[in-house]
Amino acid sequence: MITVCGSQESILHILQYLKEAGPQDGLHISSKTVLWFPAGRTFSAGTLNGWSVVDSAGVQLLGGSVSTDQNYINSVALARVLKCQQSTELMMHLRDPQLQLLLLRACLGSTKVVHLLRTSPPCLISPAIKQMESCLRDTLRSIIVGDGPWFDDFQFDLATLPIDMSGLGVYNPADISNFAYVASMVGTQGLQDRIMGVEPPPLPVEFHRSLESLQSIIGPLSDIELPQQTQSTLAKMFYDKKRSWLVSSPYITSRPVALQRRFLAILESTRQPHASDFLFALPNEGLCQVMTSMEFRAVMALRLLIPKFSGLRLCSRKNCTAPMDAFGYHAICCVGKQMFQRHELVADALHMLAFDAKLQPQRNAPVQCLGLIRRRSPTTGILVTKYRPADVLLNWDRPRTCVDSTVVSPILATMPVKFVPGAAALAAQNLKYAKHDDACAAAGYPFIAFAVDAFGVLAPDSLSMLKRLAALLQITKMYPEYLAHQLVFRRISFAIHLGVARQLIARREHDLYF
Repeated sequence: MITVCGSQESILHILQYLKEAGPQDGLHISSKTVLWFPAGRTFSAGTLNGWSVVDSAGVQLLGGSVSTDQNYINSVALARVLKCQQSTELMMHLRDPQLQLLLLRACLGSTKVVHLLRTSPPCLISPAIKQMESCLRDTLRSIIVGDGPWFDDFQFDLATLPIDMSGLGVYNPADISNFAYVASMVGTQGLQDRIMGVEPPPLPVEFHRSLESLQSIIGPLSDIELPQQTQSTLAKMFYDKKRSWLVSSPYITSRPVALQRRFLAILESTRQPHASDFLFALPNEGLCQVMTSMEFRAVMALRLLIPKFSGLRLCSRKNCTAPMDAFGYHAICCVGKQMFQRHELVADALHMLAFDAKLQPQRNAPVQCLGLIRRRSPTTGILVTKYRPADVLLNWDRPRTCVDSTVVSPILATMPVKFVPGAAALAAQNLKYAKHDDACAAAGYPFIAFAVDAFGVLAPDSLSMLKRLAALLQITKMYPEYLAHQLVFRRISFAIHLGVARQLIARREHDLYF
């Protein structure tokens, strides 16, 4: 495709030359070639030598609109939005929020939408941007809370942050419009100058208006700094500022100090490496990577700080007299059957990964170095004292390496003033080594503590173990490096959050929406 711009006389001469001399050099003008004059046609039909002329207010070129008419530019944008809405409506027929969120993240930020926002000044397509934002808000509300309440501006803004900033990675077109057009103009300014000649025209008024709007959010940028900014750097600056606003928003600061610290602990934990990998896991029953709608929404509520309990009742577990807070943090810490199941889900996922890595793992292997436990016999109902089995026994650096896993909650009754993400998992890891390392060594078993917290943050040794498992999968399964790492970390992350979801559901109050 060739785009020719210039005066009407020069364009006609160029086209006539290409038509006559082009074929000998392999250049043929398409029968679809049309002429469009932004200032209106001044030639008669006979002067145009049979060329087709478009007399509309604008034309579409490379997916963008070329026009001086705001109504035409906005109509092109609205047509693009309509297609996006139609795709979203079809996606919502799946009735599976886990899959819906995956598709929404993959499709809503499509190249066509981003291209539209890069090539069109936000002030000229504001109706289309507002329509896209409204569609996204309604879709996220349906996915996260269904027809339930408590999905307000705070939750929407938090959900549309990048995943490494505690969001869901579903980007709001209104946010993208703040920096995409500016980044596009700045990034192509040098090329435009070379095309337009030695005296290029000044940047349009719409650019300066967009730049002023962006600088009012992220701060001033000098003439030296601005040309060095790409869309990714401007986006990071914008989302950093947006996250800082959310952290200091009344939704958090109006709460009691203890609850504020819990909120901030969750927001810091969910942005740690691999803590949110479950959001990328494809539904797969064979890999135990499937959540029911209720389970998925329970995890989303925890992540987006949505209350799911009345906060006026006691915990529903038998023999537990602790009050159940509105956000369900007690449920994550409450000892019981669901806490054991949370542990088992992680141990099962670890066992499956070790099996795929050809480490000959043994689940619940009988050893005599992990202390004693008391379990009720399923046949007689009598409490029996016996040795704790190893969660996984596998052939690691040496045969029969003992792996003991644990999932702890970083949400404490009294939260520290300064929360350190991963501190709970690290403390649990060190405690495991203090309790079992010497005893296992004396029994001839090398010992590995696999400790994670309830929000997916990994202790150092757990991270090292998963990286080694991923490296082994590259050999045993012939997986590419990126695929092996994705499979390992997503499976563990999904197992953690599935266990947490089942804990929350088990404590639900049946007369309230969940």
